[in-house]
Amino acid sequence: MRLLMKRLLPVMLVAATLLLVSCREKEHSLMFHLYEYDYNPIDTNPDTVDFCFSLKMQLPVDDGLSKSERAAVDTMRSSLMHLLLVPYYVEGTEPDEALHDYCDLLLSKILNDHDGELDTTYLDWYMKWQGCVVLVAKELVVYSCTTDEWTGYIHPMNGQFFLLYDRKTGRLLEEEDIFDFTEENERAIAEIIQQNFVTACRKAEVNEEDYVTDIKEMLPNGNFEVRADELVYHYDPYELGYYNDGEGIEVRIPSYQLEKYMNKKSALYHYWFKH
Repeated sequence: MRLLMKRLLPVMLVAATLLLVSCREKEHSLMFHLYEYDYNPIDTNPDTVDFCFSLKMQLPVDDGLSKSERAAVDTMRSSLMHLLLVPYYVEGTEPDEALHDYCDLLLSKILNDHDGELDTTYLDWYMKWQGCVVLVAKELVVYSCTTDEWTGYIHPMNGQFFLLYDRKTGRLLEEEDIFDFTEENERAIAEIIQQNFVTACRKAEVNEEDYVTDIKEMLPNGNFEVRADELVYHYDPYELGYYNDGEGIEVRIPSYQLEKYMNKKSALYHYWFKH
C-alpha cells in the first residue's frame, strides 16, 4: 500500500497542480463580444453633407457565470452604455435604438445650424469611438477607449481615455476609490507625477517645456491606465499646453511609489500587492 501511494503521489501532485491552475484560469476568465454600430444616412444631400458615426465596443458577456458574477457584469455593461450614450440610453433597451436616436438628433442639429449654407459649404462631420479591453484580472477590468472626431473644427480631434472596473462589483473606479485622497496625499501624488515626467523627458533627451507650459499644472487628471506594476497617467495634447504635433503625454509611475497613498481596500491595491 505504501509503495502504491509512493508511486501515485507524483501523479496526484500533478493533478492537483493542474486543477489549481484550471481554477485560477476560470476565476480570471471573462468573455467579451464586439458590439458595432454605424450610422451613415444616405438620405442627406451627398453633394454637401458627409455625416458618419461609428462605435466599436467590447462588452462583457454573462454566460456561464455565477449569480453574483452576472450581476457585476450587468453593472459594468450598463455603465459602459451610459458613459457613451447619456442621456439617450434607457435601461433595458437595445443599444442600436439609443444610438440611432442620438445620431438622428445630432444630424438634425447640424443641418439646422448650417441651414442656408449647405449650397455653398461642404459639411464633413464624423465621430469614431472604439473601446477595447486591455487588462482582465481577478480583481479588475481595464478598458482603453479612443476617439477620433471632426465636428467642424479646423482639424480633427483625437484622444484616449481609460476605464477601470472593479471585477467583483462591476463598478467604475475613479481616483477617489483607489487613493486615500487627503489634501496632503493628493499633493504628494501630483509631485510624483511631475518628477516621473521630468525624468522621462531627460531620458528621452527632450525639453519638458516643449510639452507643458507649467509643470505645476500637471495634476492627477482621472485619465489613468493600470498595468501589471505601474500606473500610467495620460494627458491629451491640449490639456497642458502646446499642441505638440498631435502627440499626447504619458507619465509612467511604478506601483511601489504609490502604495503608501492607496486605499488598502481597493481592487487595484489587491491586484498590485495582494497576489
